[in-house]
Amino acid sequence: MPISTLRINPIDLVPKSDSSWRLITNLSFPPGESVNSYIDQVYCKVHYTSLDTILEKNYECGLSSELARIDVKSAFRNLIVNPADYDLLGIKFNDHFYIDKSLPFCCSISCNLFEKFAPFLQWLLEERSKLHSVDHYLDDFIFIGAKSTGHCGILMEAFSKVCNELGVPIAENKTIGPATVIPFLSFVIDTVRMMVVIPQEKLEKLQSELSSLLHKKTIMLRELESITGLMSFCSRAIPSSRAFIRRFYDLIASVKCKKHHYKVRINKEVKTDAMLWLQFLDTFNGQCFFPERVWLSNDIIQLFTDSSGNQYLGCGAFFNGIVGDPVNVWIAGSSIVKHAFVTARDRPGGVNLGLGRLNASFWWQGKGGMIVKHVKGQLRTMKTYEDPPHFLVYM
Repeated sequence: MPISTLRINPIDLVPKSDSSWRLITNLSFPPGESVNSYIDQVYCKVHYTSLDTILEKNYECGLSSELARIDVKSAFRNLIVNPADYDLLGIKFNDHFYIDKSLPFCCSISCNLFEKFAPFLQWLLEERSKLHSVDHYLDDFIFIGAKSTGHCGILMEAFSKVCNELGVPIAENKTIGPATVIPFLSFVIDTVRMMVVIPQEKLEKLQSELSSLLHKKTIMLRELESITGLMSFCSRAIPSSRAFIRRFYDLIASVKCKKHHYKVRINKEVKTDAMLWLQFLDTFNGQCFFPERVWLSNDIIQLFTDSSGNQYLGCGAFFNGIVGDPVNVWIAGSSIVKHAFVTARDRPGGVNLGLGRLNASFWWQGKGGMIVKHVKGQLRTMKTYEDPPHFLVYM
């Protein structure tokens, strides 16, 4: 044995999504006496960015913003272990002893340590590029740039240079963009439709597990945690659903025995919320619009329309409250004029009296980001190319 105090840890191989293999060093065995058992949980806590934060940056860049994603290759392996800890990271294979000199995947403090390094990469990128529309989730970096500015490409190039200078490898096969639709955090982000899409396989798995739960009196703790994790995943894109996970968390917290095979009795409250989730998932297509950046009352933004079912009467609309550039828009049309168009084609003066249609369209960038020049442009186009008096617009 190369070191008298060398600790030998169990190892295993698990397949990765790209058909390669990941070496797992089990630092949680044996329970209570493992390497992880002696690491204070205070040092293991880590705060990641949220989907809400990333969508907020998309809002700032506007409709059809460009997105890109770059992953750091073998993230934890880029951090070197202090030689004083070598004796804790021993493994044995084919009668040979080895020491892991890089940060192992299964160490409870690994995420915390890497999350000290990744923000440094982000800070250095922002300093070099003078752009701040970038974020990261552990080793996954996302870059955002407003449409037609080229900022997304600038961020990608600057990040590649930073990583090259520091010797940080990039997973080239996982690089995506610039594009308006990319996968990130297991979701699909679409900046044209301003939408987040939850993968269908996730929804189907959640439906299957919730349906199974309803027919049981007890459930293994591991299964309960799996269902709760799936609901938590979906709730990142559906903020209003978070209230209906609370009682699942409460049930997990009430279990004193934390062994995964422990049987937990399912209470009535959990089943009630499970039924509500199933009712929702039955018609849910997985598509979620970006959540509101600014919560507004009807005192700030107003949209009213009114029309008559009688073809001889009229219609109208009022819009008020574009954030950042307040404006009032009044639109009025009369189907009486349309009736005149239909019945008086043979009269002198001809068809110019007719109201062919009443049509006003607004270019939306989400309620908090409507651009008034787009509204004015749409209305100006209609006033220019539609024969009067098709409608009356007052702004």
